[in-house]
Amino acid sequence: MKKNKSVSQMISMPRQHSGVKKTNGEANGHAPVLGVNSRTFNTRFEPRYLKMPPLPLGLPEPTFSESSNKILKERYLLKGGNLEAVETVAERFWHIAYDIASADFDFGANDGEVMSLAKAFYELMVKQEFLPNSPTIMNSGKHNQLQYSACFVLPVEDSISEIFDTMKYAALIHQTGGGTGFAFSRLRPAGSVVKRSGGVASGPVSFLRVYDAATQAIKQGGTRRGANMGILRIDHPDILEFIRSKAELDEQNKPVYDGVAEFLPEDKRALLKTLLLDRQISNFNISAAMTNKFMDAYYKDEIIPSNKLPIRMAGISTCFRKEAGSHGKDTKGIFRVHQFEKIEQFIFCKPEDSWKEFDLILKNSRDLLKQLKIPFRLITLSSEDTGRVPTKTIDLEGWFPHQKGYRELGSCSNCLDYQARRSNIKYQDKDDLKFVYTLNNTAIATERMMACIVENYQQKDGSIKIPAVLVKYMQGKKVIKKE
Repeated sequence: MKKNKSVSQMISMPRQHSGVKKTNGEANGHAPVLGVNSRTFNTRFEPRYLKMPPLPLGLPEPTFSESSNKILKERYLLKGGNLEAVETVAERFWHIAYDIASADFDFGANDGEVMSLAKAFYELMVKQEFLPNSPTIMNSGKHNQLQYSACFVLPVEDSISEIFDTMKYAALIHQTGGGTGFAFSRLRPAGSVVKRSGGVASGPVSFLRVYDAATQAIKQGGTRRGANMGILRIDHPDILEFIRSKAELDEQNKPVYDGVAEFLPEDKRALLKTLLLDRQISNFNISAAMTNKFMDAYYKDEIIPSNKLPIRMAGISTCFRKEAGSHGKDTKGIFRVHQFEKIEQFIFCKPEDSWKEFDLILKNSRDLLKQLKIPFRLITLSSEDTGRVPTKTIDLEGWFPHQKGYRELGSCSNCLDYQARRSNIKYQDKDDLKFVYTLNNTAIATERMMACIVENYQQKDGSIKIPAVLVKYMQGKKVIKKE
């Protein structure tokens, strides 16, 4: 039986030591050889802090506004035992710069090279040309063993133990300055029978409130409330309750409002309702995840006038996977990740126009890769691989030089009237009603496209040449390289 990866393996938390001597990796009395990614905090990071020099003379002073300096002092500067700052703003940014630059020690850099890189990082920050995320500013260079990442996506599986395991890991992430995203779509709807206990399920919105309450109790990195994103698929049975969870008073706040509202003037009632709404699920932004079926169902049971066809749409879709990588492959980098974004094209058209529209949306993807000057190929899938919905699917595969092979960047499918029959979408053809045909195509899967661009445009010196067609979007910058 395949063992699922522990959630904790996805979180950059410090390794905890139990005091028991580990023998894993040791044999015949020989100590293990630690690689870059297997060393502990003590063996990997301690040496960096011992080498950290004081702020060098001659570097520019930060010129932040009065309010910015106040926030830096209250939230980010290293505090002593009396909670007073024990470093200046300039020292905070120097400690950040040197800490990040010292990662190059792992790859053979000497003291002089790291110092030079740290000075460059420092100047970028104090000139406000670039600032890192909040956890990096909070934690780097402080020797507190806390992580520097800002955003995490945690799975929420459909069992009590897994739900609360995820909440525990979210609490640890918030404590160290990170934010979390949750996909609640795997949770069964409210009222569903739970066979094991004989009870009924609470549903996604109930646990959304539990997570919100837990977040309320923890400040991120000891400085601010946690931040969360909650996602529920548009086809989940509880989607309407989910959408209304921040717009309508819940069972706790509605009695409060009803008990007081009749004694208040109209404007004060509105204010009271707003204040109560702000209290419930106050630590979450929520989003409904779109699907191809939803875009198809946008015109469910409609009769579209013939002169309105074809209807061409595009949607930005945030997608989640249960595991990063596939059976041990693609586990590193951003090619296959837990969360990814894509731009999806969707078309409704007349039957006789479907293959012309298929060629059009396929051409959009081909032209995109041609303009980026990325080698690619088209693969027509066999009937075994297309699934039951599409009649024809063509995958676009881009060339990845480092991997020495073509990898999928998107798929283009003609579904004929399969989806239209399910959603009862027709058009008026003279005196007759006919089903429309539907097509879809992944125009861009952003993370994979970025990886493909980097691999195809990396130069011998390690710099990345920006494709000519993108230069105008990069403020004229033509190369990304170490300064």
